[in-house]
Amino acid sequence: MTDNNNKHKEEASSDLLLKRKVKDTVFSDLFRNPHYLRLLYLVLHPEDTSVTEEDLQDVTINNVITDAQYNDLGFRVRDRLIILVEAQSTWSPNIAIRLWFYLAETYDRYVQKHNLNLYSSKKCKLPIPELYVIYTGKERKVPKYISLKKDFFNAKGSIDAQIEVINCSNEGDIIDQYIRFCQVCTREVKTNGFNEQTVCRIVSICQLQDVLKDYLENRRVELMNMIAYLHDQDQVFKMQIDEARQEAKQEAMKEARQEAMKEALNNEISSIIETCKSFGKSVSETVDYITSKYKLTPKEAESRVNKCWNNKD
Repeated sequence: MTDNNNKHKEEASSDLLLKRKVKDTVFSDLFRNPHYLRLLYLVLHPEDTSVTEEDLQDVTINNVITDAQYNDLGFRVRDRLIILVEAQSTWSPNIAIRLWFYLAETYDRYVQKHNLNLYSSKKCKLPIPELYVIYTGKERKVPKYISLKKDFFNAKGSIDAQIEVINCSNEGDIIDQYIRFCQVCTREVKTNGFNEQTVCRIVSICQLQDVLKDYLENRRVELMNMIAYLHDQDQVFKMQIDEARQEAKQEAMKEARQEAMKEALNNEISSIIETCKSFGKSVSETVDYITSKYKLTPKEAESRVNKCWNNKD
């Protein structure tokens, strides 16, 4: 029963990983498209109506905060540096620390790219940072803002960074559509499992509800190919789980056999020592006997004989 429960948990974990990969791919692909990136920027800055796709510069850094729970996106718009992270699962304010690290790395790369001299008497000009989190998880009681100084240092210290948390948006804008897409995806996968039919259903529902309609229509083939690939990867993942389980079982059985053999040997040696003692053999004679019979060192044999001899007196 335990093995079955573990297997179900591992399969559920694999399904969850696969589901997250789909969202990850859509997030990355969607907002790294200049058209949708401009729409995203206009949600954040509706006053800047003159912004063009050419004004947007992708400065996303890979492998800084990316893991199973987060997607990241960094881009510059004129004098602004916008860093945006998507959080999918249980809410954690610690994402603020991750954003701080990301910001520092982005500035470091900016300084190097533009050959800025940090030791010059002239002040370096840096883009103005804006930090955001798009939260697509289930929790609704999330803060509007996170402050490093207030939330982590009890309003003390000399550094701060404020992060705006977005878990809802104006109906129909690109952020609202993406959040609704995630909700449809989560609901359908939970109800029907993750497979090609579920993806088709997700796309159909979103198109009927005008959720990323054009994007999903234009990327339908890519999405289906992606699902086929991820499905294969999922099977490999499950096979690796099974192999790891079998290896763990074999190792446990091997250790159990070794422990049983060790215990049996100890009992046999103790029995031999008792037999030697009952027949009037001396300690030294018994030591010599078990040293020869069990290929022990004289010191180890003497220790075993003395321990048994003394315990039985």
